[in-house]
Amino acid sequence: MNIKEAISKELSKLPKEQLALLYEQINSIKTKSDSKKNRRSRYSIEDIHRMTSSSDQQWSEDVIESRDERL
Repeated sequence: MNIKEAISKELSKLPKEQLALLYEQINSIKTKSDSKKNRRSRYSIEDIHRMTSSSDQQWSEDVIESRDERL
């Protein structure tokens, strides 16, 4: 069973009130996703390279650590 079939099966079991809440959450997720697509960085890649080139910190380790925290 694929994910869409599993979700569909579970949706058929939910009462209308819970479906309404779920629909609101789906719209919220879509809105956040759409706003991220339209957002542009205020820094160019050249700016970022220039700002980070003089740093002694290990940026890659910070990125890996922050990703590990999210998982």
